[in-house]
Amino acid sequence: MRKNIASLAALAPFSAFAQTDNIMYSEGKIYVVIAVVAIIFIGLAVFLMGMDKRIKKLENEK
Repeated sequence: MRKNIASLAALAPFSAFAQTDNIMYSEGKIYVVIAVVAIIFIGLAVFLMGMDKRIKKLENEK
């Protein structure tokens, strides 16, 4: 019985997140989240490409 209550208590926050998805879709905020994630990934890719160029330059100097 306690195990069931503990597992129910552990899953309770997930049901709250599922409800907020509908709110984000209805208000158009999901597009803001997608845009921010895309900007972060693009920035990370540009950073990694720059680091790769610098590392190759250092390797070629040796």
